[in-house]
Amino acid sequence: MRTNLYLLISFLCFMNQSVHSQTWKAHDPGYPDPNLGCSSISLVNKDVIWAAHSHYSVTDSLYGFFIDSLSRVTRSVDGGETWNNYFVPIGNPAFVANLKAIDENTAWICGIDGGGAGSRVFKTTDGGQTWNHQASASYDPSASWVNFVHFWNKDLGITMGDPRDGEFEIYTTSDGGANWLRLNGDKIPDPVSGEFGYNGDFDVQGNTIWFGTNKGRIYKSKDFGQSWQVFESGLPDGFFTMGENNRGIFGLTDFSSFSTRMRFTRDGGENWADLTTLPEAGAFWVSSVDFVPGSTAIVMTTVNNSLISGLFRTWVSYDDGLNWILLDIGDNIGWVKFIDPETGWGGRQQNLSGPSNLYEYVGGALQKPSSAVWQAYDPGYPLPNLGCSSIDMVSNNVVWAVHSHFSVNDSLYGFFVDDQCRVARTNDGGQSWKTSFVPMGNPAFVANITAIDANTAWLAGIDGGGGGSKIFKTENGGETWTHQTTAAWDPVASWVDFVHFWSPAKGITMGDPRDGEYEIYHTANGGQFWTRVDGSKIPDPIPGEFGYNNDFDVVGNTIWFGTNKGRVYRSLNSGTDWEAFDSGLPDGSFDFGSNMHGIFYYVDFLKFKTTMRISKDGGATWSDLNTIPENGNFRMNSLEFVSGSNVIIMTTINNSITKGLFRTWISKDDGVSWTQIDEGSNVLFMDFINPTSGWGGQPQVLNGPSYLFKYTGNALTGLLDVHPLEAEVSIFPNPTSNAINLNIEGGASGEYQILLNDNQGKLVYKKVIRGSDHINHSIAADHLPSGLYTVNISDAKGSRSIKVVKL
Repeated sequence: MRTNLYLLISFLCFMNQSVHSQTWKAHDPGYPDPNLGCSSISLVNKDVIWAAHSHYSVTDSLYGFFIDSLSRVTRSVDGGETWNNYFVPIGNPAFVANLKAIDENTAWICGIDGGGAGSRVFKTTDGGQTWNHQASASYDPSASWVNFVHFWNKDLGITMGDPRDGEFEIYTTSDGGANWLRLNGDKIPDPVSGEFGYNGDFDVQGNTIWFGTNKGRIYKSKDFGQSWQVFESGLPDGFFTMGENNRGIFGLTDFSSFSTRMRFTRDGGENWADLTTLPEAGAFWVSSVDFVPGSTAIVMTTVNNSLISGLFRTWVSYDDGLNWILLDIGDNIGWVKFIDPETGWGGRQQNLSGPSNLYEYVGGALQKPSSAVWQAYDPGYPLPNLGCSSIDMVSNNVVWAVHSHFSVNDSLYGFFVDDQCRVARTNDGGQSWKTSFVPMGNPAFVANITAIDANTAWLAGIDGGGGGSKIFKTENGGETWTHQTTAAWDPVASWVDFVHFWSPAKGITMGDPRDGEYEIYHTANGGQFWTRVDGSKIPDPIPGEFGYNNDFDVVGNTIWFGTNKGRVYRSLNSGTDWEAFDSGLPDGSFDFGSNMHGIFYYVDFLKFKTTMRISKDGGATWSDLNTIPENGNFRMNSLEFVSGSNVIIMTTINNSITKGLFRTWISKDDGVSWTQIDEGSNVLFMDFINPTSGWGGQPQVLNGPSYLFKYTGNALTGLLDVHPLEAEVSIFPNPTSNAINLNIEGGASGEYQILLNDNQGKLVYKKVIRGSDHINHSIAADHLPSGLYTVNISDAKGSRSIKVVKL
């Protein structure tokens, strides 16, 4: 699709004026002192959040010393709706190490009185109103430096400080800190010369606790801190975090160059390996990194260029740091802590001025997207992060796809940026892939790919470096590509939009207007020679009109292409003679089905709003389609009439291209009603050759794999089929208050897909169930709002829908 530069510029200006995070929600705890920096966060549960703040110096490249007595603690017991704030008398200046809470009343904080009293541990049992110094942790006022305090429960705790008398200073307690006992030095490996720890640089998983040092070493205890081992991270200094299943990250930031190196462990810190797949090649300072409990997710916040005015980002990885996805660009967030995939908080690092915000994670469950509808395949390109530009299915087994590099931000796909025009082909339904490079040019603007078998395909595109529009052909499965030069495109004035072949000989290619007419060529010999269609056979373009890359459709000998003025050109005789019709929308794209019904849709990219019109006579006339799910408050990703059925399948995005909510919908009645069947897969350029066989491609993300998606069929096939379910289904009670009970009798397949959708079509429950000829299944409904719902039961042969009333 030719990029609209005006939209891109408008979006960038809009972003500069207003950045609103979809990932973090700011909360001001209401301290009486402005511009405190977060020093520690402790999450008890979804409702109870504690945080410590203090004053420290800050420059463009360094957080420095604490500067006054303002050691503040805030606590919420209602998930951040309200906050209570308290002062902790650590000293002046007050060096805060960390805070640990175990419930809404009980917490400990440790820090250093820079005025001479030294390291101290305080406890509160009244929600922070009063804090009592626990003096039996007998840190030396002149020689000790406390780094953390942690409690596993109300009794069992530990606090650790830098070496004193040749050993790290570690105290444990079994009575809530009333009595602290120093651990004997023979239980702790000796520090090396000049070694010390860092404030808050520790982690805990179950009985195991770790702390890091300025020498890149990790101390580890598996018995609540009673005995210790030490391991080398392989870096000379740094920070670390540990997660479930013994995974961990050790990182080192070069503060002068804002660059970061990382290493990864899978055995609890005993062995480490380089992590070389950091986003932006590690050109940032890490503010915080946290493994999300109950998920494979790792969340990382970073800073570029400056701690004061830098670019602050939030990233997530679901595969141990192999790939990173940009979640957010916003404020400077550190001390990120999660207790489950939906519940996390971070604190604003201190700036030169501004609020002392805490940030609640509101970006949705951090779980690796999974789908019962789409199965992801990596074609295995030699370089990552290519975006799909076109797919062509030849048969159930033979699929061709083309990928390329283009710019992308939260709202818009932009220009192609380099020479990477890559093609993938499978001839075994996706089990194996053959990839190739097409020398389109630099940058390579890809239009589309069309294929007739496993060996023969054509590719259209533009050499943005000056070579102009080109068509390439392969006859050996993509091993080599030959430039077909007889389509007389002008290198300066022409812009090819698509190429299509009906057979090994018969083909067509179309480009934007040149010399007052759309540039359309025919071939009858596989592209050896191309002949331009006479302009008298093509309605004239209106001023400023052009087509879009890959915006065409074919049913039999009928072919259509769309324009940026909302018009649809149609030929009933394989492109020899043309008509033009107005869709009634100012711009957009379209698709047609085998019954000559079609949908034209227009997307407002900035507002993520989609408008649709429908035609039932091959595009000659159009009428409004007002029954769009979610009132059209999404960006249309892809829409496809499924060949051999009356079903439309649609993929949509909410809020953001890079981190939005990706959904798959179907309609069996020309868009009058829609049912959501999936959530999580970002699918574009769908192509279905029948109700059981379809593919789509992942558009380019900021950083990640070049996935292709196969429609999984099997139990879901019936969703895209008009045949009724052969099994008998009963649902009771109906109406219901607490549960929806299903009884399936007499089915032969043994595998069924159960979908529950609300009255707007939104998916609220899905499950694949297996059984013999008698299946009972129950869906909890007590949490659902009152209203009308639809239960859809499908197998490989058909489906049935039943309405249910929730009281």
